[in-house]
Amino acid sequence: MLWLNRLVESGSASKRPKEEIDEGTAIIQDVMKAWIAQVSALPPPTDGEDIIMGDEEPSGSKQARLEAEIGALRSCLEEARPRLEGNEWCKMVARTL
Repeated sequence: MLWLNRLVESGSASKRPKEEIDEGTAIIQDVMKAWIAQVSALPPPTDGEDIIMGDEEPSGSKQARLEAEIGALRSCLEEARPRLEGNEWCKMVARTL
């Protein structure tokens, strides 16, 4: 996760204890792995290409897939909420997004 590495290497992240950063990084990685697993289990769109380019509006099937992916991410974040809120580094990351 390149953005995590960049945040850790920037001055803002280095103000936190290394253990806190390591724990927070592991929490976020766990969330992303759970999300990837959920998204991988979703059926593909039924109308061909599954990549939306530029300002292209998603079709019905693509829109449904996109909404399912967003729903899966929300679910993963909600499940991890106590861990995310219990880590000051994660809260710092959330504020920068």
